[in-house]
Amino acid sequence: MKHRKGIDLTGGRKDCGQPTYVGEAMDVMADVTRMMQWECIGGRCAKCEREAWLDRWELQRGRSSIILSEVATRLRCRACGNTAGNKVILGRLPRD
Repeated sequence: MKHRKGIDLTGGRKDCGQPTYVGEAMDVMADVTRMMQWECIGGRCAKCEREAWLDRWELQRGRSSIILSEVATRLRCRACGNTAGNKVILGRLPRD
């Protein structure tokens, strides 16, 4: 991100938009709409251990609430196609 006068506001970091892994979601009954803006939602495949981050704003679009357990049942791995036993993971965006 740059200032209108050309000043780099990110401090030269290239991984500015990448989330930092926090862990698996323990409270699967948590509401996605009540999460902080810097918190991210992702999925981990139970079969091949692939991890990917979801666009939580796309998940929330047009819904008043969505529960993490609903997200977990809809996860499908793009690498192996597994749909059983996939976990919801949480992350945080860098705030500096």
